[in-house]
Amino acid sequence: MSAWLSRNKKTPVIGVDLGSGFIKMAQFKEEQNSLKLVNFGVLSVPEGAIVEGRIEKTKETVEILKELISFHSFIGNRIVANVSGQLVVAKEIIMDVLPENELDEAVKWEIEKFLPFPMDKAAFDYQILNEIIEEGRVNKLNILVASAPLEVVELTAELFKMANLDPVAVEVEPFSILRLLRFDPEFSFENEVLFPVINIGYNYTSINMVDKGMVRFSRTIPTGGRKITDSIASALGKSFEEAEEIKIKELDLTKE
Repeated sequence: MSAWLSRNKKTPVIGVDLGSGFIKMAQFKEEQNSLKLVNFGVLSVPEGAIVEGRIEKTKETVEILKELISFHSFIGNRIVANVSGQLVVAKEIIMDVLPENELDEAVKWEIEKFLPFPMDKAAFDYQILNEIIEEGRVNKLNILVASAPLEVVELTAELFKMANLDPVAVEVEPFSILRLLRFDPEFSFENEVLFPVINIGYNYTSINMVDKGMVRFSRTIPTGGRKITDSIASALGKSFEEAEEIKIKELDLTKE
């Protein structure tokens, strides 16, 4: 069961995407192993309100959350949100087989090697993907780790509480995207060996390499929809607002 769905059909959890350009909310219900969208809302955020997942303008962001909930009449107040940005890390590592209490500490020391911030300022979790068998016995563990700045996670949770919302979970963006794909009836992880899942945001684009249903590699690059709008405005001599409208209504990225 997805973290942003609920077994209680009367009170589905609200999924929230805190973007640097827009805040999106959505509610789904599960019907016969598929998803049905029951509510959706989106509002733009002031420039600089959310930067690389960090909430820089708390008051304005709280008001936007309250407005979305009220105007679109979302059911309940339980939410699941993601954190994104260049400081979010999702990586596959290989570890020796260890007792559970020792493995926690070993993973902590291993991921510290590639974190872009100190370990004592990190929120992290991990999942064992599979066991590596050599010479007839399990010698290694293939582990997926995810980490984000602890401050970002804590401030994000606090932000929702200020908006009278109940944060059930905060997770990293690659896993949110991957979970959604599991409900696509035309998509099968079993038939795909290695492929990219790309999410183009307002200021950032995340590239996630997926293999058999697991995120093997994830990176965020500092370019997104705003850059496309700026390019259209420059090429056509239009204002930013006019270029944004052209992008939304006329641009077809499926054409060569």
